[in-house]
Amino acid sequence: MNILKILVAGVVSVPLTGCLTTTFVPKPSDIKINTAFTLGVDESEVDLREIATDGVRTRYKAVVNGKTHNCYVTGGDQMLMGKVKMTNGQLSDAVCNAPGGQASRNPMTGR
Repeated sequence: MNILKILVAGVVSVPLTGCLTTTFVPKPSDIKINTAFTLGVDESEVDLREIATDGVRTRYKAVVNGKTHNCYVTGGDQMLMGKVKMTNGQLSDAVCNAPGGQASRNPMTGR
């Protein structure tokens, strides 16, 4: 009888796990702040384009003075089943590089 209960619970819970997907959605203003810091410019100089979030990572293009950088951040507000579950989630520093170039260095650490 106990084995039957465990088996039924497992069969019922497996399909439901797909409904409980969690994604992280950063605020564009936070992305802009972190990107400006990484690229060593004022946030008013950063234009964000093609923002796409997939799970934890958000990829986007940052245009500064006509030069395009491919960037990503991780983290942000946690969403569960399309509703905000946790706000003020931590957002990583932006990681950027110019197409065909090397990753940007942090202006504070030089790395």
